[in-house]
Amino acid sequence: ETLKVDKLGKVLGGPDPDAVANGYFAESWRSGHSLANIQHNLLALQAVFNPSADPGLIALLQASDHEALAQQLTQQLTQTLTLCEQALNTLAVSSVSPHSLLGLTSDKDLRHQVQALYQATGELNQTMRSQLPQALNIQMGFNANDGD
Repeated sequence: ETLKVDKLGKVLGGPDPDAVANGYFAESWRSGHSLANIQHNLLALQAVFNPSADPGLIALLQASDHEALAQQLTQQLTQTLTLCEQALNTLAVSSVSPHSLLGLTSDKDLRHQVQALYQATGELNQTMRSQLPQALNIQMGFNANDGD
């Protein structure tokens, strides 16, 4: 959710594709590491998903007879990581600052990659929020961002 709302949503100006993007809202915009930070966040999530980890989220889902959800989450995370890597590769060969969301959002031809990453992150977030708690019998209710 933090990736979608804070690290991508604020930069894009919210869910409206016609909103004015502001790369200065990006995490680490001065150093130009915004997109690399997002990639590292996704890789950390992938480590949590890892079916060979003890206990990996995918292994827990498979053990509780939720193979379809495990496959869906794996596919969504893989797609999101691929989109992030494509954006990083675009930056590497473009004239904008490497790893910079500021550069991607300020270039109209490149902004669509950030929007696709935002969309994929949102879909992954929605699946995790709506299906994962029920599959693992987890009661949602605590918000780590509320300051308590």
